[in-house]
Amino acid sequence: MRKALEGAKLTTIVGDVEMRAADHQLLRPMVVVQAVKVAPGKAEVVVRSVEPAQRIMATPSPDCKM
Repeated sequence: MRKALEGAKLTTIVGDVEMRAADHQLLRPMVVVQAVKVAPGKAEVVVRSVEPAQRIMATPSPDCKM
């Protein structure tokens, strides 16, 4: 299964994702949200940004032997 998913690119409910072949890390966008007080005892969740995987994921380690 691991070999079959290496490099796979899929469109999902969270956007486009990729299974990075180098270390089998799933690359997907990250949604950054914030809870905002709108009234006493009430809050709303506000989407602040959607960060692409390439911006937030570390590069694969050359020591990874997966």
